[in-house]
Amino acid sequence: MPHKRSLEAEQRRNQRSLEKQEAKKLVLKSAFLDRERGETVNLLSSAQVNTLLLETFQGSLLTVDSRYEKGEVLTDSRGSGSLQRVRTPGRPRIESS
Repeated sequence: MPHKRSLEAEQRRNQRSLEKQEAKKLVLKSAFLDRERGETVNLLSSAQVNTLLLETFQGSLLTVDSRYEKGEVLTDSRGSGSLQRVRTPGRPRIESS
């Protein structure tokens, strides 16, 4: 039988996920869009993201550790940005002769 979470734990978990989503939105909203290279570059430091989160959510549970660095490439046309999924290489194809 699966373990049931308490209502308080579920609410804390939902609050944290909302704050993480909001932090990502704030960073992407204030980022620099380089149309020539196809990149999105972060312009906020982690401290600035924390203050914006505290303004949005009074008594915020989440503190952004050095996850967002100023000048970091967030999204990229090559798929190698820090907010993009890391692609795992597939198995090499074995071609029959």
